[in-house]
Amino acid sequence: MATMNVVATCLIVSSDSSRLDGCKDRFSLNKAAREKFTQEISFQSKDKDVSIAKALLYVATEDEAFMALNREKDAKSFMNERTDAPVPFEAQEWDCLEAVSLAGRSIYDCLDELDSIAKEVEAELVSRDIGCHLVEVLEAVNLVLFESRGFKRFPVLQDPKYSYLPSVLSSGGGSAILLSVIYIEVCRRLGVTIVGSRVGEDFLIWPQTGNPEELFRVSSGHSMFATVNGRCVEDPRSKASDLTSNSLLGLDIATNRDIIGIALANGNGPQG
Repeated sequence: MATMNVVATCLIVSSDSSRLDGCKDRFSLNKAAREKFTQEISFQSKDKDVSIAKALLYVATEDEAFMALNREKDAKSFMNERTDAPVPFEAQEWDCLEAVSLAGRSIYDCLDELDSIAKEVEAELVSRDIGCHLVEVLEAVNLVLFESRGFKRFPVLQDPKYSYLPSVLSSGGGSAILLSVIYIEVCRRLGVTIVGSRVGEDFLIWPQTGNPEELFRVSSGHSMFATVNGRCVEDPRSKASDLTSNSLLGLDIATNRDIIGIALANGNGPQG
C-alpha cells in the first residue's frame, strides 16, 4: 500500500501565509479566509495540487466569520440601546486562520480527522491480513466510513450546517457531495485516486481502474459502485441507475476545481 500522503505544510501552525497579523475582528477573519480560498483554487496551481478539503474549509471559515460578524453587530446594538454611552465590545482574536473553531473543530482538526480516518482504514486492512487489491481497499474504506464511523448521506438537507465540511465531520451526516469529498480525501491519503462526474442531478465517484467491471459486480445485494455512491445508483428514477462499466468510461471527469464548485452550488458558498 502506498504510504499515507500527509501534507506537512497543512500542519505548520506558524506558517506565515496563515497568520492573521493581529486579527481582532470577524471582518479581518472573513477577508483572510476569502484570500486563502482564492489562493487555493488559483489557476496558477495545477489542478491536482488543489486541495478540495482545504478550499471547502476556508469557505466554511469565511461563512462562519460573516455570520458571527452579524451576531456581534446585533449584540453591540442591543447593548448600546440599553446604555447612555456605547459599550466597548471585545471581539475574539486569533493568531492563525487554521486554528479558528468551526463546529467545534479547527481547520487543523478537520484535516487531522481525515488523516485519522485513513489510518483506521489502514488498520482495518492490516487486521484482515489482506493485500492491497483495489476492491479490498474500497471495502475497508466503506466499512470505516459507513459502518464504524456511521457516516450518512442526507437526501434533503433540513439544516444548512450539514452542507459544511466541519459539521459533516463532526456529526457524521451531510450532503451527498460532501460525503463524496470525504471519500476522495481519505482515498487520496491511501494512495488511491478517486474520480467523479456529474450524472443528471447526482455527482458520482469511483476509483481510477482499468477494470471497471469489478465496480458493478454485486456482492451482498449491492455493487461496490452503489455502496460508494449511495441509493441514487439503485433508484430507477435516477440517471445514475442506467450506468454500466462501459458508459462509465464515457463520462467527463470533474476536476478538483469542478468538485469544489459543485459542493458550493449544493449548499454553501461565500456570503460576503
